[in-house]
Amino acid sequence: MSLRPGSEHEKLTVPTPERLETEQFVIEAVIRLDSLFPNASVRTIASRWDNNKVGKGWSFGVTSEKSAYQPRNLIVQLSGDDFQGSHNYEVVASNLRIPLDTPYYVAAVVSNRPAADQPYGGSVTFYSRDLSRSDAPVETVTVRHEVVGNYINPDRQLCIGGRDLNFSSGWDGSFVRVTLASGSMSPKPGMPWKTGQPAAKIIAEVTAELATEMTAASDSKMAWKWETSRKADVTPANAPTPRLAALIDLCHALMNSNEFFYLH
Repeated sequence: MSLRPGSEHEKLTVPTPERLETEQFVIEAVIRLDSLFPNASVRTIASRWDNNKVGKGWSFGVTSEKSAYQPRNLIVQLSGDDFQGSHNYEVVASNLRIPLDTPYYVAAVVSNRPAADQPYGGSVTFYSRDLSRSDAPVETVTVRHEVVGNYINPDRQLCIGGRDLNFSSGWDGSFVRVTLASGSMSPKPGMPWKTGQPAAKIIAEVTAELATEMTAASDSKMAWKWETSRKADVTPANAPTPRLAALIDLCHALMNSNEFFYLH
């Protein structure tokens, strides 16, 4: 499943009207990243957020060339409340680097509960594995954060390869599978073709085959939707060619000139 900026398949919106992830959730994916932004924008794997840092939401992605967190860094962005109830936006950086043009398994287990050695806050446990090498190890790291709630926004759509109502942080590459599940569960990076999450906990599972099926679904509330920032072609079918349009303009100019009416 290929997603490209400016293409017809720029991002995929996946409605989940009857199910919403809890504040402890797992997002995992099998990806290939083909390029970075030349600026500090993030290549988004999945999100339920509109890129508004004063709004509620979360995003999972990879940093670009001019990021303050260095390029190719696997990150989670959280926008919610801290333990005092004040709004807080935070970038949780793993320092796990995702190379270009390489199939990779990536996952993040997001928790709003403090670890045993911290009085407040939550944590994100990241996983990554190079799938181009059979002997590649699973890399993992746990990073604490201070956003403890209110980052699951029912008003925002789950988006694969981008963000809701926004096209500035799109993916460039491909996905084999993306899974979002509730609860604090361990992914199974040794079996990237098969989700390690119980079916009852899965909020959404996205594959190319399901995308073909669900974008054609008759129920508009459940149908997935490909979105693009590319402007639709509104040129009428019977519009004149550029050459004919130029000739029409010339005729109009001649007809409106005095020389056309008064012959010498």
